[in-house]
Amino acid sequence: MATAALDSPFAKSSPMAFDRSLGLSAMVVPWEMYTSSRYVCSFMVVKRAWSLLSFSTRLSILVRDFTEFTLATSGRVWAVAAQTLSRTSRTMNLPLASRYNWLALRIKYKILGSVLAVFILIYSATLSYIYSHLKQDLLHSARQEALSTTQMLAATLYRNYEVDSDSREIQSFILGAVTYNTKLLEISVIDRNLEVVSSTEDEKLFAAAVGQRYTEALENTSSIQLLAEEPTPYINIVYPISAGPDTGNYVTGAVELRSSLQTQFQYLASIRTNTLGAGVAILIGISLVITLLSQSITRPIRNLYTGMGRVNKGDLNIQVPVVSRDEIGYLTTTFNDMVGSLRVSNERIRAMMESSRRFVPDQFLTALGKNDITDVRLGDAILRDMTVLFMDIRNFTDMSEHMSADENLLFLNSLLENVLPAIEEYRGFIDKYMGDAVMALFPDKPDHALLAAIALRQGMAVYNREREERGYPKVEVGVGINSGELILGTLGSASRIDTTVIGSTVNIAARLEKLTKEYKVPIILPEEVFLAMDPSTRNLGHTRSLGPVKIRGIEKEMQLIGVLA
Repeated sequence: MATAALDSPFAKSSPMAFDRSLGLSAMVVPWEMYTSSRYVCSFMVVKRAWSLLSFSTRLSILVRDFTEFTLATSGRVWAVAAQTLSRTSRTMNLPLASRYNWLALRIKYKILGSVLAVFILIYSATLSYIYSHLKQDLLHSARQEALSTTQMLAATLYRNYEVDSDSREIQSFILGAVTYNTKLLEISVIDRNLEVVSSTEDEKLFAAAVGQRYTEALENTSSIQLLAEEPTPYINIVYPISAGPDTGNYVTGAVELRSSLQTQFQYLASIRTNTLGAGVAILIGISLVITLLSQSITRPIRNLYTGMGRVNKGDLNIQVPVVSRDEIGYLTTTFNDMVGSLRVSNERIRAMMESSRRFVPDQFLTALGKNDITDVRLGDAILRDMTVLFMDIRNFTDMSEHMSADENLLFLNSLLENVLPAIEEYRGFIDKYMGDAVMALFPDKPDHALLAAIALRQGMAVYNREREERGYPKVEVGVGINSGELILGTLGSASRIDTTVIGSTVNIAARLEKLTKEYKVPIILPEEVFLAMDPSTRNLGHTRSLGPVKIRGIEKEMQLIGVLA
């Protein structure tokens, strides 16, 4: 553009005029204005940068406070999340480890998303605010710079040139001004006839200046246009050439100046790019910090969930270490206390279950089809084949009359402790203690009842030898055995339930035990039951047939076998 102007007829015809017009009085002032405007622009940038730094500091404090608030409430979040996890995990049917990982990620992303959302919102609003004000400051500074340059040009033209006659010298002068100040895109000088007499743009020479702005300039009024939305943004100023701004001063013409804003907008773009880059770097840093913080939160939760998994598998000896004094530490302490209470309760329940087995054997519950005693209900009953064994101490009534109450119980307990293990050895169990009598049941084979009776007799022999050594008389017992169909069940009332077995099989076994006195044999059982046993069992003891016997309550006579063991 400047080259085109220098190639014009005015520049070629008067090179000396161009040299003369480049005197110090004409060019120093615009260059000083340009240099000073750079300092002003730099000062404004530093001022806005300091404001941005101060706001960034306040923003970091806000983010820190928000993070502390998030961490402070995370324990309460975990308390609610644990309940949510329990419901969700049942719905999703996830294993415990997967549940933990799912919840840990969910909490981490919630914290991270909340902090990042707040930061992005505040940072974006602040950046937009600062960018807008910095843009206004830069444009204002550029406007003042362009206006000052135009004023100096108008003053120089008024003092040194005649607009109507010195067009060649003016042409050289404005070309030199554009050469020295690269921000100036165009300078045009207009006479009072609104004709362009000099211009750095050849196509505008001798063209008519049309517009109200030029007419107002001849009335000693300046006008400024800021065209920031153009592809190449610029400031356009039309300024009167006169002795001063007073309306009474004579105007010899007008000067039109177009100054570029490209530098200011490039600077704004670089600030925006750098600020956005800094924001991205801060976001990455916050993400890393939140990730580390979330891991520090979820690590004790992982320990807690590990403990929950072990408790879920029945290990009540677990003790989760308490590694913090916050809500999570409180939750861990409460969990340990809960496990301790469960452990104590479990021990009590086990003790109660063990005690219940002394009253209701597990074998009876199994035969009844129940898992444990809590499943037993009044009226439960089942019909099945079993073998019944009755044992009674002979002449116990006479013996008990010579003993005190304590001695009676001591005697019975010592006797039963020595002889009854044989019943358990052969897969039987005690159903009832009836004074000096015992009723035992054998769910599997009749052989087990006879084997237990023989072993019981052998135990009695050992027991009697010990009594004789201490000077006590021998004790004899009678055993009746029967096998067949019977009813197992419960009877009583809602407040008191007992287990029992009923049926003719039970009654016959009790009658056979009483016949041992009459036939003077220790063991009696029906011949039918005896013959159903394995040969190895039948050959263990001496037997004799007792013949057909009429038993009370039974219409037909029964063939009985006496076993001498």
